[in-house]
Amino acid sequence: MRSSAQDYSVESLYWLEKHDRVHSSRVGHPALGLAGICQAHVPILPSVVVSAESFQQFCRSIVWSSPFLNDFPHLSLRLQAEQPFQVQGVAEEIAQGFEATPISPKWLQNVLAELQNLSDCWRLSPSLALPKPWTQFTPLLMEVLPVQYCQLADLGNTIKRAWNSIFTAQTLLLMQEWTIPIDQIRLGLLLQPVGLVKASGFLTSTETHLQIQATQGLSQSMMTGEILPDTYTFNRQTKSWHRHPGHITSVYQAHTLPSECTVSREQGLVQTMRDPAPEQWGLEQVHLDQLLALAHDLPPLNPSFPVVEWLFPGEDTKELKAVSVWPAMPLPTLQPPQHRSTKPEEGEAPLMAVGLAASVGQATAPILVCQDSSQLQPYKVADQIVVLERVVPSDLVWLQQVAGLICTTGGYTSHGAIMARELGLPAVVGVTAALDTFQSGQTVLLDGNQGKVFAAPPSSQAQISIRPPTHKSPKPTLELQATQLWVNLSQSKLLERALQLPVSGVGLLRSEWFLLDICQGQLPDDWLQQQGAQAFVEHLSHHLQRFVKAWRPRPVFYRSLDCKQGAVVQSVGNSQKPAHSMLGLRGASQYMYDSTLFDLELQALAHLCHQGSENIRLLLPFIRSVDEFVFCRNRIQAANLLDHLQVWIMAEVPSVLFQLPEYVAAGVQGIAIGTNDLTQLLLGVDRDYTYLTERYTANHPAVIAALSQLVKTAKTLGIPCSICGQAPVQHPQLIQQLIEWGVTAISVDMSAVPEARIAIATAEERLRAKTMSGDVQLS
Repeated sequence: MRSSAQDYSVESLYWLEKHDRVHSSRVGHPALGLAGICQAHVPILPSVVVSAESFQQFCRSIVWSSPFLNDFPHLSLRLQAEQPFQVQGVAEEIAQGFEATPISPKWLQNVLAELQNLSDCWRLSPSLALPKPWTQFTPLLMEVLPVQYCQLADLGNTIKRAWNSIFTAQTLLLMQEWTIPIDQIRLGLLLQPVGLVKASGFLTSTETHLQIQATQGLSQSMMTGEILPDTYTFNRQTKSWHRHPGHITSVYQAHTLPSECTVSREQGLVQTMRDPAPEQWGLEQVHLDQLLALAHDLPPLNPSFPVVEWLFPGEDTKELKAVSVWPAMPLPTLQPPQHRSTKPEEGEAPLMAVGLAASVGQATAPILVCQDSSQLQPYKVADQIVVLERVVPSDLVWLQQVAGLICTTGGYTSHGAIMARELGLPAVVGVTAALDTFQSGQTVLLDGNQGKVFAAPPSSQAQISIRPPTHKSPKPTLELQATQLWVNLSQSKLLERALQLPVSGVGLLRSEWFLLDICQGQLPDDWLQQQGAQAFVEHLSHHLQRFVKAWRPRPVFYRSLDCKQGAVVQSVGNSQKPAHSMLGLRGASQYMYDSTLFDLELQALAHLCHQGSENIRLLLPFIRSVDEFVFCRNRIQAANLLDHLQVWIMAEVPSVLFQLPEYVAAGVQGIAIGTNDLTQLLLGVDRDYTYLTERYTANHPAVIAALSQLVKTAKTLGIPCSICGQAPVQHPQLIQQLIEWGVTAISVDMSAVPEARIAIATAEERLRAKTMSGDVQLS
């Protein structure tokens, strides 16, 4: 006989400050860890646990409409991962059962009576425990369960949503894979009052280092992947702190605050959007001292839950509270410096220059000042930090040998910054006086994390190069539902590394850099003149086939040549070769002017398709008009390719905003939004002009409106729409909007894959929750 929803009582609440002993099967491992911290006399946020018994009794009280779930929770699932609609259908049916079943009014009344004098806003975090032999899977499931906030009046509904979060499509598949019976789930809920919060974050401690991730306000923006937090590392040996500024664009607070200039994004919370200014915010020394003391006073923690969440309540308060324990930091931690000489000490390493942090990592090496990069050779630049005006695609060959890069011009989306990130080079751009500031031969510390260059301490004159920290890929349990994650690539030598990433394909294969790579640095025109047309086709098809075959069946979007440098502009009686012409002959207009190279690319693609490479796609760059696309389509048809591969266009020229239906009518099968060019063309900002690119970025209202229009129009027209610029990486909060609008794929550089995957999975889960609650209607 089923238990009644009336059976569970207020005795199922456990105040951690009042109970000397609680068992993990009743409250879950995180609550048990927090209780241990409290017993060690470390201040914690007031905490009450809704026990796992209440969760189990509620599950037994549900009357199911489907015979399939009649024995719930004593249920053996037989779900098939390759049938996502079946899995999602089961998850939705369980959610409907939770929503339709009321919580015992008497029980809820007693709970509200105990909580009402503490706060009107509450945080509900999961506290899971699994019995043997499934204990090892507890931390893995904890990583995919969300933290929720609510007003006290909505506590009952929020408790049900928190309980139901263990039965998403993703978690059901995991439980089936790990053979975890549903009736063995022990899910407690940690309820904590929240008010105004100055700062919050997470810390983890080892024998040598203490690492802290921090943000303003509540930690929600970190958990959802909307921001990159500030990171603080304390070296226990040297007794010194080192800060890595984050990218904090979003601050959450409890809903009790005035809502002027805020946007409500979550039940129980308000979100304030802010302009990231790394130098204007950071934990004060008094806060760092308290966090250091907290780490010292912590009792031994469960090795499976080594991370402590903390917060500073109030606006100016210095009172630190522990909040919970977790299996891992929200984002991968930075590796501590391996060499004493790489971290500048006060008084030993004067700051020499400041620019934009274009590519993270540190390098200590000699400087090589370069006035003319065309004369550089790999053997001349090896293991040195090269200082020059800007990087162009033809610099790829020598760029692979350097220890670091400093450019006098450029922004985050400049070619130098993009290439440095793909190669894993520390880089700082926009250092205006760099050619005069530095001298060849002097040794410096280049810090790509902060965008700073220091004079190296005397002890570091030996050549040392520290590559960027390697981010751990997200665990394969972080499944994406409808939005694909792709990677941007340009070099075949990075193929093996890229294949290890949890991505669904290559969203942008940059042909100009790919060709430079396989042609040993020669420009396509020069290689063609020396080797001939047939050799060019064979060479390109050979290297492309290896690349495409390795990704099969995942798609590879080959963007045909978009040569901006050296395009010949002819007029009557005159010809000239502009040094830098982003608005000249490029992309499709270059094909119309001279289709030689484009036709040879099409021949190479035709060879691939006829060899069975069905996962190759063609992406046409910088399309200005429907006529340009029709010209390209006719050349594709002449190459006998139109029926063998999908043809997409880059949506980067603003005219596409107004003519997308006409493009689709002409045969466009999908669009890839290039936010780098779209942003600079909409706002009139050259992406190599540092001062302007710092101030006019892809989070400008005009750019956001353009992105919204492109994604929604593509959805209405029934074609897929991806985004492959730097906007989702620079402004992670855009990912939530893109997914709500209906973007089908997001393509990012390799280094950004972990954070992007977390952000996409979180955004999809939030959208699903909003859809089920009726806040969002999917078309």
